Amino acid sequence: MKHRILSMLTALALCLSLLPGTARAAEGDAGPVTITDNDGQSITLAAGKYYVINDEFSGGGVTEQDEQPESGPYLTYADGVLTVFGNSDYVRIYGKMALSGDLKVARDPAAQNNVNLTLARTGDSGPALSLNGHTLTLEKVVCFEVLSDDQPAVDGGTIRFTKLFGNSIISIHSETAIAASGDLAVEKARFVNIGGEPPVFQSLDVKECNQVQICPDSNNATELSSVIDKITIDRPISLGVLGKYVEDAESIRIEGVMTTDGKIWAEGWGFDSGTHFIDSSVTTPTAYYAGEGYAFYTPGDDDAGTPAKLTLDGASYEGTLNIHQADSVQLELKGENAVTQLVAAALTLTGSGSFTGIFSSETSFTNNFTGTLNAVVEYPARTYTVYGDRSTSDFSVRGVMCSERTPLTITNGATLTVPERGSVTIIDLESLTNHGTIVNGGDIQILLEEKPQGTPNFGTIVNNGGVTIYPTVDITGEEMSAFIKGMGLSGTGTVTVEKTDAGGNKVTENYTNGGLKLFPPAGQDGTLDLSNAGDADESNWDTQGYKWEVTKGEDDNGDPVITSATLTLAPGFNATEVKLPDTAVTIVTQGESAIGTLSPSSDPQKTELTFSGPGPLTIAEQVNIAGGDYNSLTVDAGANVIANGGIYIGASGGVNSIITVNGTLTATAGFGAVIHAGSVAIGDTGVLNVSGTDGVLLSGMPRNGDEKYNNLFSVTGNGRFSADCS
Repeated sequence: MKHRILSMLTALALCLSLLPGTARAAEGDAGPVTITDNDGQSITLAAGKYYVINDEFSGGGVTEQDEQPESGPYLTYADGVLTVFGNSDYVRIYGKMALSGDLKVARDPAAQNNVNLTLARTGDSGPALSLNGHTLTLEKVVCFEVLSDDQPAVDGGTIRFTKLFGNSIISIHSETAIAASGDLAVEKARFVNIGGEPPVFQSLDVKECNQVQICPDSNNATELSSVIDKITIDRPISLGVLGKYVEDAESIRIEGVMTTDGKIWAEGWGFDSGTHFIDSSVTTPTAYYAGEGYAFYTPGDDDAGTPAKLTLDGASYEGTLNIHQADSVQLELKGENAVTQLVAAALTLTGSGSFTGIFSSETSFTNNFTGTLNAVVEYPARTYTVYGDRSTSDFSVRGVMCSERTPLTITNGATLTVPERGSVTIIDLESLTNHGTIVNGGDIQILLEEKPQGTPNFGTIVNNGGVTIYPTVDITGEEMSAFIKGMGLSGTGTVTVEKTDAGGNKVTENYTNGGLKLFPPAGQDGTLDLSNAGDADESNWDTQGYKWEVTKGEDDNGDPVITSATLTLAPGFNATEVKLPDTAVTIVTQGESAIGTLSPSSDPQKTELTFSGPGPLTIAEQVNIAGGDYNSLTVDAGANVIANGGIYIGASGGVNSIITVNGTLTATAGFGAVIHAGSVAIGDTGVLNVSGTDGVLLSGMPRNGDEKYNNLFSVTGNGRFSADCS
């Protein structure tokens, strides 16, 4: 019987443990925050309850209830978050708040505006906010204010915003007591205001804040200075320590910018835009706002030979900073800095941060900097040196001129970009010293007033735009080819030579980056239309660099048709567009050649395009063979094809097409698939290189029946495939 009774009690206990009442009890678990009204009545907030905020005349504090209030400000607590509800953007809690753990205070997520929250205590002992060493985090709270009368406003702990934003304010005040009775930390506030009896706080740790104002209830200089000694900061702040008003006496004010070493700088006007001058009117160490950072200036003494010092600390300024106060300036760089232009007579660069902008120096420039420099240095006047990555548009709207009076140097590892509408004009070949890289997307113009002697020392130039050469002396084609080849150009652009013949007529010649002289563009206005060329033609070999050979047969009706054709290209062939018939066509390149757009006839059904020959062929636009189920593209062994617009081949969706690579095929595309085909086969001698966002897209071979997805991509023997799809 005892065993039966024990079993029944155990079962009953198990059933009771599963009742809904127990779940509700879990919802009511106490949180880490207690609110005490001005009469000393305390409530520890718990999950699942609602807490109506009482007004001052009813004793303050909060009233707990089970039902959600219909109106008025109220609080809820859940999972470490105290949420403020109500229509008002200004909420005041009368009484005290004490934490037993970390707490986040947040506005109702559905509210459009942030809330201003005030905690005000009177009539009871202890601080208005007892952090007890914990952290109070504010979210969707724009201003947090703690007020007390004859007791400290807070004790020790941390008050922080989740992020630094426009008007985030922490305000802590006690009328007749110390403001913070413990070690207080504040974080991510735009403005911090603390007032109370000296020493105001035991210590104040300020992190990621912009401005701090301390208001001691004293006008004693020693007491005010001692307040500053108790402040630690992680970055420069605007600091004001304001003594109280005393009748018939001037209030003491200590104002300026405080740095992490405790030094107080005079506060100058902030930089905005345009030109800012630091001149002889600046006689004391002064700090200036510069974007989200600072510029610290210590005046120099020219008579004593002491240089001025300017420290940029995370400074940004879209304008010109012109230093006139001293002849010599030592510039120290901390953090990331960007100034459109900085002007000084003599400039010495130090530090280990980073800088983006222009330096202009009249008498000397010394670079002792160990950080990251993306700058153009103008020293002496109109002499430019490029560090890091810069563009010609950064320091010249009309273009950069290289001459004996205006030389240009690109330092080791630096890159100078010439944008699409930019230009560099080289009048004197010796005026350009390139130890880095020039990336040309615009126009580089070179004036040749005498025959070049030897190889030009232009360094690395990636020519993706145009290089135009203007010879004023007679230079043969072979000499011009050698000169261009010696420039060491790479890229996808071209070289144009503009000269005048013996009869005074302007003559234009085109060359590749490698110095190969190009034929005039083939065909009619650069379009070579062979789509209906049924007869062989070798008449253009000497003038346009191509010949056309055909093999004829008969169709099913006995009518003559082209069964195959060969287009042979001489070194230097170029055309804006080449149109081919829908048949088997082999393009044989005997040397370097260029085609803008290569396309078969409309809706090709049986195009078999083969590339052969040793000369590299560059095709600028996409090779598009979209049509029927029996189209193919082959790169023979030894051939070299560069398809800068990628390749699309096949029936609808790119199916039923074959790309065979036995030579070298390099394909790129700005967007989408670089190669879109039914299948790709790389042979033993084949090399396929692709670069672009989506690489190779294979759609299959439905014409093969059940094996339509078998072996769609294959590499045989020593064949190689590489892809850069970053």
